[in-house]
Amino acid sequence: MTRFEFVLVLVSIVVGLGITDILTNVARETRIRRKVVHPFCHSALTAAIFVGLLQFWWESWKLGQFEGWNFALVFLALGSPTLLFIVAHLLYPTELAGTDLGRYYDENARLIWLLLVLSTVLSVIMKPIILDVPLWVVGNASSGFLVLLGLVLAFLPGRRLHGLLISVVILVMLADIFGFSFYL
Repeated sequence: MTRFEFVLVLVSIVVGLGITDILTNVARETRIRRKVVHPFCHSALTAAIFVGLLQFWWESWKLGQFEGWNFALVFLALGSPTLLFIVAHLLYPTELAGTDLGRYYDENARLIWLLLVLSTVLSVIMKPIILDVPLWVVGNASSGFLVLLGLVLAFLPGRRLHGLLISVVILVMLADIFGFSFYL
């Protein structure tokens, strides 16, 4: 087993836990769909976090180029997926039946978006440190835009605004995937 494979196993476990949490909660929500109010912004954010976890795992393949792993760098590499897992877990309340997920989203939006901003920042700074690539590259432009959108979403209320901006977040994520990391 190479050092990269050793590190990727742990990254994959954290990403897998986040994906599992999302899929479990979506299945729970589907089972009791008539007893849950599910607004667009919550559903769209759930989809975005799912794609974000998958995208982080997919792009982790690039870490295979690096051989100088140490504990601090593993800790850095785990930062973004760990925060994404925490957000995935925060997306749904423990008791789902009778829950208005719109109100639940409103109550947790600031924390969720600040964690997502931090996750994005960690993901961006990880690349120059571990992969020895410049910080200011075209592929990071979408991440900078996502940080700005995340800060707006963290501090400005309003479900219509959030629904619109979460749609933009998803489009930016998809543009990044198709433009820069569609193939390994």
